[in-house]
Amino acid sequence: MLKKLSKKFIDEQREKLLKGRKKLEERLSFFAKKSDKVKGDWLTVYPTFDGGGLEEEADEVEEYGNLLSVAYNLELELKK
Repeated sequence: MLKKLSKKFIDEQREKLLKGRKKLEERLSFFAKKSDKVKGDWLTVYPTFDGGGLEEEADEVEEYGNLLSVAYNLELELKK
């Protein structure tokens, strides 16, 4: 037997979901930008550190790898 959900409850849940989406998009926007080509896709921005030596370049690659992982997980959350 199915229970009918009230309009108030549905509206409250919708509002929670919209707030959650906004929060996830804000987190993503710190290191990624929305894709112009693929709806719902985010492009991780490659970080650049001052210096330019081998150590800084290695740090950039490591940071980019970390950001890709975080962006992927946040995108999955957005798609739920």
